[in-house]
Amino acid sequence: LQIGSLTLANTIANDDDDDLTGVENGTCRAADILLKYAFWLNITAKLTAKTNLSDRLRQWFPESASKISESIGSSAKVVDIEMHHFDSLFEAVYMNINEDCSLKNDLAKFVNKFKPTSASKKYAD
Repeated sequence: LQIGSLTLANTIANDDDDDLTGVENGTCRAADILLKYAFWLNITAKLTAKTNLSDRLRQWFPESASKISESIGSSAKVVDIEMHHFDSLFEAVYMNINEDCSLKNDLAKFVNKFKPTSASKKYAD
């Protein structure tokens, strides 16, 4: 799966495969990656131009602090960052956009709102 020039996953699983353990076995669901990317776009779009992007991202994703600093430095403001850098930053924090990040409640709401339902699920009429 590619977003721009970034390759986020080489092996994509069937979205109906409920037994998949996830990234640990080297296979990802495209829907999961794209939901995280949409969430990423949503949260970064709300930042003001003068926001110190490094500080904010380290606040949200402390596990990715070193990757963030390597990517944009420590004092970059949103206004100083070109759009393609946001994709690179997504790659840096992608593995930490999960239930353990400081945005876990926002992520859960976002996923529940937009996650597609499985075609194999049966619903009562």
